[in-house]
Amino acid sequence: MRENIVSETRMIIQIIIIMLLGRIMLNLVMMVNGPQNIEGVVMSDESSATEMILGAFDTMGENAATVDSIYQSIDSNIKPVAPYLQALSLQESRAGLDPGLEKNHSYGVTQIDPIRMFDFQRDYNEVRPDGQRSTYFHRGQAVNETMEKLGYKDFDISQLATVVQNQDGSFKYDANGFKYKDDPIVNMLLTRMLMFKDPQGVGDTPTQWDALWKRTWNTGKNAASNDPSKVDMLENLQEIERLRTLEEVNEVIDNANKFK
Repeated sequence: MRENIVSETRMIIQIIIIMLLGRIMLNLVMMVNGPQNIEGVVMSDESSATEMILGAFDTMGENAATVDSIYQSIDSNIKPVAPYLQALSLQESRAGLDPGLEKNHSYGVTQIDPIRMFDFQRDYNEVRPDGQRSTYFHRGQAVNETMEKLGYKDFDISQLATVVQNQDGSFKYDANGFKYKDDPIVNMLLTRMLMFKDPQGVGDTPTQWDALWKRTWNTGKNAASNDPSKVDMLENLQEIERLRTLEEVNEVIDNANKFK
C-alpha cells in the first residue's frame, strides 16, 4: 500500500514538472516570435523561424507525452498516442502558435468543433435505462480526480466549454463559457477522450495519422482536406523533418566555422 502511494506521488510530481516546463517553453516561443505560420514564415531571420516552429512542435510533444502519462496512470491498457496528438496540434494550430484564442469557433490547439464538444458532453452525461454510465463518464471521472491532484481545482472535463444550439440546428460556443482554452494539456486530454470512440484506433505512422485526421477530425463540406490548395498533415510533418535536418546541417556548419 505504501509503495503504491509513493509511486503515485512520484508520478504526479513528474507530470507537474513536465507541465511546468512545457508551459515555460511555449510562453518563451510566443514572447520572442509571436504567432506565425509553418507555411512560409515571413521573418528577417530564417533560422529564427525554424527554431520557432521546431521549438513549438517539441513543446507540443512534451504536452502530449504528459497526457499519455495521465491516461496511463488511470489505465495502463490505454495506448499512448502522443505523436498523433503532437501532429494534430501542428496541423490545426501550427503547434500552438496560432490557436485562435481570440476566436470562438473552436477549442484549443487541436481546434475542437462545438458539435464535437456537444456530442461528448451529451454522451458523458447519458444515463442508460439500466442505470449504467458510458465509458466516457468513468474515464472522465478518473481524469478529473487526477487533474485535481495536479492542481486544477474543481476540474471537470465535461464542462470545458458551453455549447449553444442555433435556430438552424447548428452549434456554436458561448464566448463566455470557455475554461482552460489556452491550456494545451487540457485540450489534448479532451482530444484523447474523444478518440476513444473511434473503433479503428490510432495508427503508428504519419501516413496512418494523416488518414485518421481526414477521416475523424477534418470532416464536413468545408474541411481543409477537400481543398487541394491546403497542406495536409503528412506534408506538414515532412516539412518539420526538413526543417529539423536543415537546423542540424546549419549547426554542423556553425561548429565548423568556429575552428577556421
